[in-house]
Amino acid sequence: ITYEDLFGEGQEQCFAEICTFLGISPALKPTSSLLKQNPEPLADIVENFAQVKKELKGTVYEPMLLGDELSLQNAEKPQQIGAFKKFAIVGTPRTGSTCLVGLLNQHPKIGCFYEVFNQRRISASQGASMGLTEEENTLSWKSKNVPECFRRMWNSGYNDRIGFKIFLSQLPEAIDHTMKDRSVGKILLQRNNILRQYVSLKIAERDANWVIQNAAPKKPLPIDVNIQEFTEYAKGIRRQYQSAKALLVASHQQFLEIMYEDIVGSSQQDAISKLCAFLGIENKQ
Repeated sequence: ITYEDLFGEGQEQCFAEICTFLGISPALKPTSSLLKQNPEPLADIVENFAQVKKELKGTVYEPMLLGDELSLQNAEKPQQIGAFKKFAIVGTPRTGSTCLVGLLNQHPKIGCFYEVFNQRRISASQGASMGLTEEENTLSWKSKNVPECFRRMWNSGYNDRIGFKIFLSQLPEAIDHTMKDRSVGKILLQRNNILRQYVSLKIAERDANWVIQNAAPKKPLPIDVNIQEFTEYAKGIRRQYQSAKALLVASHQQFLEIMYEDIVGSSQQDAISKLCAFLGIENKQ
C-alpha cells in the first residue's frame, strides 16, 4: 500500500483491496478525520528548493520534486483499470518480454508489436501492419519521427487492444512519449533474480542468440561473472524501474507490475488474467 493511495482518489479501492486481503467484505466507505500534513508544494516548504531541484535533476529522484501535489491535486482523472485500448510493455532485456508478447498475441482481441524502437528492424510483416515502408522501418527514421511512429501504430487497426514493448534503455524520445501518454496503460515487466537476468544477457550477447523456439535449448558454455560489473548492472536496473515508477506515481497513472517468474512459471495463467483485467477484456486462454 502506498501513501498516495491512502490520501488520493484511490483511497476507496485501496480499502477494498485490504479487505479482500483479510477475507472480509468492504461494507463501509472509508472515512477519516485526519488531514494530510504539509500539503503545500515542496517549493513552498523547502528553503533551498532551487538547490535541491538542481542537484536532483536527471536523477531517479527528480519526479519526486512534484510528487504529492501532482498526484493528489491533478484535475485530470486517472485512467481507470480496464479502460486501456492502448498499452506498452515497459521493461529491460531478459525479462521475458518476447514470451509475454507471444502469449498476449494469442488472445483474439490483442495485437502486440515487438520492439518497435529496437536497433534492428521489427519484422517486415509487423512493419507493414504499422504502415511502415522498408526505409521507415529503421531506427534512424523512427528516431526522427517519434510522434508519427506512434500515430501509425495506434491507428494500425492491428486489433481491439494494441500494444508494443519497449526497454527503458531504448530511444529516450520514445520512452518519454510512452511514459507521459496517460491513455497508454503501462505494464512494468521485471525480473526478481537480477543475477540470472545479467547472466542470461551476457550469454545472449556472447552467442548472438536472443530467442529459442520449439527445440530444447542446448546447455550453454559457462561464463565468468565480473562482480563489480554485475553490481553496477543491478544498480542500474533498479534505478531504471525506480525512476519509471516514480514518474507514473507522480503523474497519477495506473500501471500493472508483472514479474518474469510469473510469466514462465506456474503462475502464468494468473498473470495473463491480471493483464486481461487491466485491459478490460476476458481471459480467453
